[in-house]
Amino acid sequence: MPANMTPVTSTNLDSVGYDEAKRELYVTFRAGYGTYIYPEISPGEHESLMRATSIGSYFWHNIRSRNYRKE
Repeated sequence: MPANMTPVTSTNLDSVGYDEAKRELYVTFRAGYGTYIYPEISPGEHESLMRATSIGSYFWHNIRSRNYRKE
């Protein structure tokens, strides 16, 4: 997990991290599901997520259904 996990204001998400070299998005959920890693996320997509009015909604509609692995 990257050292740069950023706490976010969201009902479902607790924190988000991004490894630009690996193009991996790390998402930790509030409900205790652990951290999920989403590969092949561009820097622009990560930026859009972090700038979204609703980070949880953006994640749900644009990233959630992609392939992932659990850390």
